[in-house]
Amino acid sequence: MTSSINYIVSLYISLWASFSHQHLAKLPNTPVIERKYPFVRYDYNQIFTPKYGKALNNFHHVWDEYLQGKRKRMSILHIGDSHLQADMFSNQVRKHFKYQPHMGVAGRGFVFPHKMAKSNDPHTYKTSYSGKWSGSWATNFAKTDSWGVGGMAATTRDQNARFTVNPNRGNNNYQITRVKVFYNTKDRASFQVKLVTPYEIISPQRIVADGYVEFLLKRPVGQVTIAMDKNRPEQRSFTLEGVSLENDKPGVVYHSAGANSATVKSFLRSPRVANHVKSLQPDLVIISLGTNDAYTHRFNSKQFKRDYSILLSRIKRAAPKASILLTTPGDCLYRGRFNYSNNKASRMIFELADEMDCAVWDTYTVMGGLGVIRKWRRYKLSSYDYVHLSGPGYRLQGDLLYQALIQNYRMHALKMVDMN
Repeated sequence: MTSSINYIVSLYISLWASFSHQHLAKLPNTPVIERKYPFVRYDYNQIFTPKYGKALNNFHHVWDEYLQGKRKRMSILHIGDSHLQADMFSNQVRKHFKYQPHMGVAGRGFVFPHKMAKSNDPHTYKTSYSGKWSGSWATNFAKTDSWGVGGMAATTRDQNARFTVNPNRGNNNYQITRVKVFYNTKDRASFQVKLVTPYEIISPQRIVADGYVEFLLKRPVGQVTIAMDKNRPEQRSFTLEGVSLENDKPGVVYHSAGANSATVKSFLRSPRVANHVKSLQPDLVIISLGTNDAYTHRFNSKQFKRDYSILLSRIKRAAPKASILLTTPGDCLYRGRFNYSNNKASRMIFELADEMDCAVWDTYTVMGGLGVIRKWRRYKLSSYDYVHLSGPGYRLQGDLLYQALIQNYRMHALKMVDMN
């Protein structure tokens, strides 16, 4: 009897050791960042997790299961302002996941054809359209519309209108087999939509009450065209809230959505945010807000915190299993002078993280703190406005965030192996 028990125990230990070795072998590598800028706080580049370090536990569990082959997909949603609309910062993080061994690519994720709303498209994908479209923005407090995580909407009354999205600019090679189009599917006055590819024209296979239709393609394509489909006389218009381009391969889908001048308040007045978050099913939500909130000579930090807590509550209800990572606003100038409000906003974000069980990546401190934006500009890492970054600056920011995420996950994985 004793020998049987000993055999079972040794078999368990052997199996666990084998599993641990396989899991460790698949851990993502921590990227090496050349420390060539003396003002960047590389030593401070980490994820802060209050509440005994459990804020990212759910995301870590998903990551574990993905590497173990128990799950096919990891979904990350990154929302914010103009720093996200440009998609240089977020795309750098996306690229790191894309080229990491054992990760894979499950699609390009959420996109919005900003040109249709008379705004600037990011450099990472190309859009075109026909027909007359008008745009609206959640930052325009004189209007209301069905805005979601993208903070914009584009409306047409032309039944022959259409638009095309191509995520494969540069070296990208995203394969599309699943497309979600976000709009008010309950509105009987709305046109329906159909999807046009080089191989077929199809109607949606799913119409979801939360506000999107889904197309499943028989053959992978590199771009898609969405056309209006009027089939009832009462249908008079169509308002687009966004599109998600995905596939069914194992991998990571890194959704990013941002709007110029977006604030916490503009997200609060966007009625479709919770619907979009629920539909995108993120395992991790990254929120990069605060720059525009604090870009004023009368910043009310307490009101900012109250508003942010409401937004976080809505997101938590929409995605109760998702972990949430908040990033603090980076340093900038306000009318040519130091902006002390960004540091105040950062303190409020840390307080919220502690109270609402979120993690924090402290962009403000990692950049170098108050006034460091002048040095970023001197090294051509900042734009001329001393608010936005340059291409190299955003890519550095993406490198730093990804490094912090990987280091945090590796610490979790190594700890789990040691405990067992």
